[in-house]
This record gives sequence, C-alpha cells and structure tokens, in this order.
Amino acid sequence: MSKRSIEVGKDEEPVSGEAKRRKADHNFTELTHNDYTVGWVCALPKEQTAAIAMLDQEHVDLQKPPNDPNAYTFGSIGKHNIVIACLPKGKIGTNSAATVATWMVSTFPSIKFGLMVGIGGGIPPKVRLGDVVVSTPVGQFSGVVQWDFGKAKEGGFERTGSLNNPPNLLLTALTKLETKHELTGSKIPEYLMELKEKWPRLIPKYLKSDSLEDILCKPDYSHINESRDYGAISDDDDEVETEESCRLCNKAKLVKRKPRDMRVHYGLIASGNQVIKDSTFRDKLNNDLGGDVLCVEMEAAGLMNNFPCIVIRGICDYADSHKNKAWQEHAAATAAAFAKELLFVVPAHEVEQMPAIKGIPGAGKTILTSIVVEDLTARLGNDESIGIAYLYCAFKRQGEQKPKELLASLLKQLSQRRPSLPDRVRSLYDEHKDKGTRPCFDEILKALQSVAGLYSRVFIIVDALDECQDRHGCLTSFLPAIFSLQATTETNLFATSRHVPEIAVMFKGSISVEIRATDDDVRRYLDGRKLMLPEFVGSPPELQEELQKKLHEEIKTEILKAVDGMFLLAQLHLDSLAGKKSPKAVQDALTKLPTGSGAYNCAYEIAMERIERQLSDRPEVAKQVLSWITCAKRPLTTTEPQHALAVEVSKPELGEGNLSTIEYVVSVCAGLVTVDEKSGIIRLVHYTTQEYFIQTQGQWFPNVQADITATCVTYLSFNIFEKGFCKTDKEFEERLRLYPLYDYATHNWGHHARESLTLCQEVINFLKCKAKVEASSQALVVKRYSAYSGYSQDCPEQITGLHLAAYFGVDKAVNRLLLGGHEPDSEDSYYRTPLSWASENGREAVVKLLLEKGVDTESKDDYYNRTPLLWAAKNGHEAVVKLLLDKGADTEPKDNNYNRTPLLYAAENGHEAVVKLLLDKGADTEPKDDDLLLLDKGADTESKDNTGRTPLSWAAEKAREAVVKLLLDKGADTESKDNTGWTPLFWAVLNEHEAVIKLLLDKGADIESKEDTGRTPLFWAAEYEQEAVVKLLLDKGADTESKDNAGRTPLSWAAENGRKAVVKLLLDKGANTESKDSGYNQTPLT
Repeated sequence: MSKRSIEVGKDEEPVSGEAKRRKADHNFTELTHNDYTVGWVCALPKEQTAAIAMLDQEHVDLQKPPNDPNAYTFGSIGKHNIVIACLPKGKIGTNSAATVATWMVSTFPSIKFGLMVGIGGGIPPKVRLGDVVVSTPVGQFSGVVQWDFGKAKEGGFERTGSLNNPPNLLLTALTKLETKHELTGSKIPEYLMELKEKWPRLIPKYLKSDSLEDILCKPDYSHINESRDYGAISDDDDEVETEESCRLCNKAKLVKRKPRDMRVHYGLIASGNQVIKDSTFRDKLNNDLGGDVLCVEMEAAGLMNNFPCIVIRGICDYADSHKNKAWQEHAAATAAAFAKELLFVVPAHEVEQMPAIKGIPGAGKTILTSIVVEDLTARLGNDESIGIAYLYCAFKRQGEQKPKELLASLLKQLSQRRPSLPDRVRSLYDEHKDKGTRPCFDEILKALQSVAGLYSRVFIIVDALDECQDRHGCLTSFLPAIFSLQATTETNLFATSRHVPEIAVMFKGSISVEIRATDDDVRRYLDGRKLMLPEFVGSPPELQEELQKKLHEEIKTEILKAVDGMFLLAQLHLDSLAGKKSPKAVQDALTKLPTGSGAYNCAYEIAMERIERQLSDRPEVAKQVLSWITCAKRPLTTTEPQHALAVEVSKPELGEGNLSTIEYVVSVCAGLVTVDEKSGIIRLVHYTTQEYFIQTQGQWFPNVQADITATCVTYLSFNIFEKGFCKTDKEFEERLRLYPLYDYATHNWGHHARESLTLCQEVINFLKCKAKVEASSQALVVKRYSAYSGYSQDCPEQITGLHLAAYFGVDKAVNRLLLGGHEPDSEDSYYRTPLSWASENGREAVVKLLLEKGVDTESKDDYYNRTPLLWAAKNGHEAVVKLLLDKGADTEPKDNNYNRTPLLYAAENGHEAVVKLLLDKGADTEPKDDDLLLLDKGADTESKDNTGRTPLSWAAEKAREAVVKLLLDKGADTESKDNTGWTPLFWAVLNEHEAVIKLLLDKGADIESKEDTGRTPLFWAAEYEQEAVVKLLLDKGADTESKDNAGRTPLSWAAENGRKAVVKLLLDKGANTESKDSGYNQTPLT
C-alpha cells in the first residue's frame, strides 16, 4: 500500500510518507521571524539531532539580532513553522533553559507555545526505558514541579511557588491523541522508520536495536564499576559505553518483568538543577510528591512560567546508579517522534488565534509603552467588555512590519480576548483555509472593525511608529485604518514615535506628550556616576571640597543643557571629561559639548579624540577592539577579543601574560563598548555607534581586514596546532575550550582575507603547513556539539592549503600556491578537489583560476558522488555553472543522494538562471539511445532520481513557476510518473499551486491521471478542501465520478471530512450522491 493511503482525511493530519512532507512545504525565501509559531527547545545536541530529523522540511536560516546567543534551526511539521534551539554545550539546568527560551521569544515574536523535548529518567515500575512521558496537570501541580525549589521548615523541606499550566490547546490535543492511540495505536514507529529512510547515519544509535537492554535493578543495589586505566583504552567509544553498562552487576539483583511495547504516559515531571543518580533519593522524591512522578529531568521548570509549553521526555535511564548513555539517542528520537505526532493533531488555525509570547525588544520609549500596557492589563484585563491590543515595532524588522501584518496582529489579540472566536473571524478563516491564500488588507480591516465593535471600549498601543518604513505603506495605510477604527468604534490609540514630520501631521489635533528623560532623571543619573575631577591648584585646602562641588554642579548643568533628554548622550558627554588636566580644561570642554541632530557623531568623534590622548599603547588597543567588534562576521564573546589582542603577528604562541582582562578591554574604549552579562557578548554601546564606525572605517582602521586576517592566521599557526587533526571528540572540544579564538579564526579568516586589498605572508605560511591546515579544516567543517559520539571525525582529512583557499575564495592565495607548485587537482580524504570546494561556495575567481590550469571538471567526491557542476547547480551559483559548462562539464552526472542531476537540484531549488543554462547546454532531460543522444543536443527534462521524480515534478511541487515554464517549453513530459504514480500535476495540486496547475493543464497534462491508490488530482484537492483548485479542475472537465481502488469518489472523501464548500462545488457539477464504495457499500452522504 502506498504510504499516502495511510490515515488520510482526518482532522488536519496530512497523509504520511513523502506526500506528508511535501504538504508542509513553503516558499522558504518568503518566511520571516513572524511566521514561526512553535518553539522547540532541546537541552542536548543529541536531542536537537532527533528534533531536526523529525522535520518535514528544513527551512533556510533567518538573520537574528546580534545579541541573541542562541543558534536556531528552522523547519516545519505539517502546517506548523517551527524554530529549534539547543542549550549551549555544557550548560544544563532550569536557568539555562529559561535563558534560551527568553531569547527565542524575543527574536520570534509570533511563537505561541513551546515544546521541551528530550530525554529524562523514568520512575519505575510504571515507566520503562524507551517509553515517553508527557507533562500534564496532576492535582496541585501543573505537570512540572521544581523539586529543588522551596524552603526549609521544621519536619522537612516545603516546595513553594507554582508553575503555570500548559496551554489548553495543547492539553486538548493530548486528550485527542491519547484516544487515537487507544483506537489505532501510535505513529511513533512509523516516524522512526521515516527517520531510517531520511537519515541513515542515525540508524545505529537513534533506532532501537537488540543491543539495547532494559535492565532495572532493585532499589537497594548499587552499580558495580570495573576499575580500568582509561588512558590505555582505544578511541573506540563503544568500549567506554560497555564499561558504563551493567555487565558486571549481579544478575540476581535484577527486577524480572515481562517484555512489552513502548508506551506513552501522561502526568507529573519533576525538574531540578541536579542530576539524580540515586534510587533511594529518587523514590523518596516521588513519595514526597504524592507518588505521582513519572520522570525526572533538569530543564523544564525554567520554562513553564514564561514559555507556555508541554514537556516531552523519552526515558533513557531509571535515575539510579546504573544510569548510562546507551538509550539516550533512541529515547531522544522517540520523544521527538511523539512531538511530531502531537503537532499533527494541534489545529494550525487555532494556534494562529493564540496570543504570542512577547519579549521586550528595547528600552527607552519601549519601557514606557510596556508600563502603559501593564497598567491597562492590571486594571482592565479581567473586564471582558474591554479590548486591549498592542504592537512593538523595531527598526531591524522593518521588512516584516507591513500594514496587513500589523492589522492582523491587532485582530488576533482582540479576538483571543473573546469567550469564543468571533463569527466574522471564523468566516474569514473558512474563506481562506487550506487554499494557500491569506486575507487581504481590506478583509482584515473589516474583521477588525467587527471585533472591535463587540467591546464597549478598545485600547490600542503602538510603540515606535517611526521604525515602520512607509515603503510598505505603514503611514499611508496602517494609520488611516486605525483612525477609521476610531471613527466607527470606541477605540483609543496610544502611540510613540521619534519626531517624524509625516507622523506628526497625521496626529495633528491629537493629544501629544513629549517622551524624554527629564532633567531630574538625567541629574540622578549623573549623581550616580563618580567622576575624578582635577584639583584647583593654588586654592586653600579648606576650599577644595567646595570648589569641587561647584564644578560638579556646573558639569551637571551644562550636560543637562546639551543632552536634551538622551541618556546615552549624557553618558558620552560625561565620559568625554575624564582625564582633563585642570578645572579650566573641564570648563572649556563643557562649552563645546555638541547638541542637536549631529550630537551623536560629534560625541563619537570626541570619544575617539580622548582615546587617542590615552597613554602608552591604550589608543592602539582601543582601536583594535573597536575594529574587531565593528567588522567581525558575527557577535564576539568576551574571551575572543581578549585572545585577539594577545596575538603577536608571526609569533608561534600566545606570549605569557599577554592576555588583558575584559575590564581593561572595555575601559580603553572610553564608554563605546559594553558587555552583555547574560549572553557574554561584547558589543558597541548603541546601533548609532556601529553606523559611525562603518562610515569612518577608513579614518580609524583603514587596514582592518588585513589586520584581522593576520591575527587569525597567526592564531591558527600556533605551534600547538602542529599536532594536526584531533582524534577524539574530547581532544577536539578541549582545543576549542583552551583557544577561544580558534572557532572564529577557522570560520572567518578567509572571509577577511578575501575582502582585504593585500595578502599578508602569514596566510601563505599557514596554508603551506599541512598539519595546521588539517587542524583548522576540522574545526571549520565539523558541526560543533553534534549529537553522536565521534562527531569530530565526521569531516575530510588530507585537506591542503589549496583546498582551504579555494573554499573561502581567496584567489590571491590560490594563485600564489599554484605558482608555488601545489597540485591543482589534489584530493582530500573525501576525494574532493579545490574545484569542488570552490564550486560549492560560488567562488567564481578561484574556479576560473583552476580551470585555466586544466583541472578535471568531472571529479567526484565519494561522500555524495557530486561533481563540481552538481555542487554549483544545487546552490544556484550561476557564474560558476557557466564557467564549468563552457569548459565542457558533463550536464548529466548523478549523485548518490537520491540519484539527482544538476538539473534536478536547480529545478527543485528554483534556480531559474541555472536551469536555463543547463537546458541551453543540452542537459539530459529525456532518456534516449546513445546514438540519438549524440545527434540530439536538445533539452530532455525527464532525468529521474531514485524516487522516480523529474525536474518538472520537483519544480511543480515547489511552485517554481518560471522553472516549470522553462521545462515545459523544452518539451518536458507532463505525464512522467514517480515511484508511487504521481505526475507533476499531482504535486502542484497537493500544494495548491494554481499558477503551476494552469501551466501544466495548458500543456495537456492528463487531468484524469491516477496514482497507485487509484486517485486523480481532483481527489486530493477535494479531500484537503482546496476550493479554488477544485473549481479550477472542474472547470477543466475533471471527472466527478472517478473511483479509486476502494471504489470511492471525490465526493465521498470530501463528505467524510466535512469539506462543505467542496461538496457544494461537486454537487453543482452533478456529482452522484448514490455512488457506493466497494468496501463498506456506503454512499458519500451516508
């Protein structure tokens, strides 16, 4: 039976298998931070691996704020867009989890709920290894209890406080899922089998095998360790795992139990900041909590209050002394599979109606706005006749702050305060659901007017209007819409903005209050800052204190005049007085304090002048720090600039005593840098500071790219790295720990070198050292903190300096190495050549250099079996593809990852220009006899991967309209079927791509084509209530009486699933209501 035929048409759960994954597809390039509604948090890399493996689709990365330390993975399951984050390596416990979640909801403001998914210790006898435990409310507890939080009292330890309940929507979905499990069983085994197909590398550890034994020892029996010299053990981690097993434990102490299948348990999870490895303590804890605990773990309690979530734990041990790691990967996979199953029963449209989890995006006006919101909510939040909605705008997200999205946010907030979903919103949703369409601006505005009218009063609060750009119509569309709402309903508007004439005009006649720091606010700030003032030489000692006070008052008075209510400017001005030699010098400086619109740039100029006047090497150190922070390719941790400053170019190691304290690093920069204590990131004090240094880079650090390059390659060339490739994960992680700049240097030296006008000799020296290049390449290629043992070895060895220079596209270095006799076709241990690495990364200049040397364009790596052309086409590097084709590169190589060609990858990923290049060069698109192929260089669009899919099939699924047109114009076969009988039309219909459907039908695509279950495209459109697609197919003559292998018609499927609009369309076309299926002899309306 085709996987697509399993459990179709119920609720919102899509069909399983390949179709299920493709149903979740999106046009990734259009997704923004606001499109992600589910936050998935993991504590360990292996949990993150399992989470990513369960995604139907993995999305392209989005840029995050520079101060957000989290690393995110993006994807979707069903109709839910998901963002995944993992706790930093080595950071566990409730506090770390809370930090990760806080940053997540700040960066992704539309997240509605969270999933904390991973491993935990089970409480026997009810729970066994491999089971899943899900947090749900039990008695006085919300589902998670922080067992180590409370106070000592006579007679014992009393746990105090309470954690919030999970969202009702998730609890309702759990109830539904529990019932489904009782009726039809869980889909966890099915999802684990999909993992096996999609991620074969994970099979050994993430799927259950005979080597996994569920051993439970009696509570009073402790684990037996064998004394062993671990230094003598080989690097085979399997030996270590064997030592951690219970093979030496007394078998008579084992608890005998009958085998059973995996089960899902719902109930209480105990969370704390300590690992529990003691059965006596475990059982006492359970007894203290009423005997209801099913699982213990270390992160969930940090999330429950501010991150509404469900906690899902796969059981990997029994929290006793016999605890080992053997079950961890499989338990993580099982938990992730349950999370996936849960999401398929959580209705996506109801998630949209949930309130978002909000984080405070800034300070200043935003703090005042938040005070207003909190006050209104505190005083009026329980009054159902009052509506409250608010928006926080941010300059870094201007592309997402479009009028329609802003109105939709207000509509969502006002709707969710109602006892039930307003009828107007429900009807609006029904009009657009499952059609792939969204309401237009006017529809949302009318719905907003309707919902606002349900309240006696409405308060709308909008922060930072000036940070919405009017190119999206924020001022010309959004504000007039709000004003119209005020005219027709009892709506009050509170908005903040910097002074923008266009906004001021629109609010003419409204009450206006200037938000600024008052003189008293600034004065209190200045009083709190200690400033060492120069003495009044020649004045009697008894007058010194009085004169100092008078000068301090003069300083405050003049700064108050200059800052005009801006705290940052007050700080910069006060710092500018530091180091003045005499009271007269201070007074002279006060007369020159900049004011007005250019005050910040003037203040930065003064700060830099003060830096230049510092003694010794402090000015040079300050400029180094500022240049690194300004030009770094990512935010820097505090230890990275410390090590960068300690590097002496061309020296083989860090000099003893070279490291500066972070306090010194900050102090030499005259208040222009600050450290975020929570994230450990060092940054410039304000975004205007970054703008200033970018504009004045030529003045203050003109050779910054060359300087950073020299520092990085010197660091990579330290003698310690002559050891080369690390042979174990422990050794690799220790290297990164001891040398904090190593990670940044390995990933970015080449980017700085490529942007530098000159090439320093240190680069060539580094690239000529085989051991140091291999060490660097390991840190570059390995995915740090991966979930499986031995991850540090998952990268090619024997990488040369030429490979590395080609990877980064440092053409000057490539040229030098080639002139020096380096082999242009050298292969690493994966058989990848410099041309392969350069092609993958789109390094046009390097590719050209290598081709001029006559390198082999058909070389294949042995990992993916890809040629340089395959790599370039897959990633859409048009210029590189053209260079390779001009050199006669074969257009028809197939890799071993689904057997795909360059044309298949380019079509799937929507690289129109690359598709055109390949077709114009005669890419193999139709299987022909060899003789005919020699005669016919025309395009043949039917090369198939190992799922039987063609370029047209992939382009149709992904809605690559321009690519579909190109392929059709080249004669692509519209009737080519994949391994389950699906033509390109099926894929376009399943994903509701109307424009592609029309293109295919206009080219004669068979509207009555049947896949392996006997269904036509109309069946799928009817089942998923794709009203517009159904209408399109019916208008094109689709047969309403076509029957599938079960004798069912499109009307039968639409009726069973309650697709009223589709049923009406089919009936209007004369669909037979008396047609009976062959299984149950039922009619569509039975």
